[in-house]
Amino acid sequence: MKLNPQDLEKIAHLTLEHYDQYAAEFWQGTRDHDVSRNIAALLQYI
Repeated sequence: MKLNPQDLEKIAHLTLEHYDQYAAEFWQGTRDHDVSRNIAALLQYI
């Protein structure tokens, strides 16, 4: 399936609109998340 520039623009717009709508809720739910395990998992492959 090939998307034209207008389709891609609409997809990008809808995606960013969704992110903006849920950004505060996402931050509230993840602000105290300890990412040290995620960092360690990433660094083991570098």
